[in-house]
Amino acid sequence: MNSSRLLDDLDPEACVAASVALEDCKAAGLDVLVTCTYRDFEEQDSLFGSGRTVDGPWKTNARGGQSWHNWRLALDIVPRREGVLVWDRTRPENLSLWNQIAAIFKSYGFEWGGDWPKSPDFPHFQRPEGRTISMMLAKYPKGLS
Repeated sequence: MNSSRLLDDLDPEACVAASVALEDCKAAGLDVLVTCTYRDFEEQDSLFGSGRTVDGPWKTNARGGQSWHNWRLALDIVPRREGVLVWDRTRPENLSLWNQIAAIFKSYGFEWGGDWPKSPDFPHFQRPEGRTISMMLAKYPKGLS
């Protein structure tokens, strides 16, 4: 299985956009940790199985090939405040922090999982740029290496 936290493992255009967005976050005083960029189909299927076929918490609705992470076009992040990860979004000051980061990433063409009405995914940012999962699977049925 293979997964990464490296921006260099993203598609080149997504890498540049993410790098600049993270620089803008830093310039705005926002400390952001990248938790995932690319993951292969096997790793995606493993995450999909959590809470379904394997004991553990639910982690994703996407099987291998159905996540933009599999196509090097998505990253997951989490803000830090004074070195502590800020996962909680129920407190207004934390929600504000997430929204500030999202605004920066969206200004560089990223879609934010926090905007998804059915199951928001605050850490997730993707940049498919007109591509669809079906298009990617048709071109690369076994995924990217």
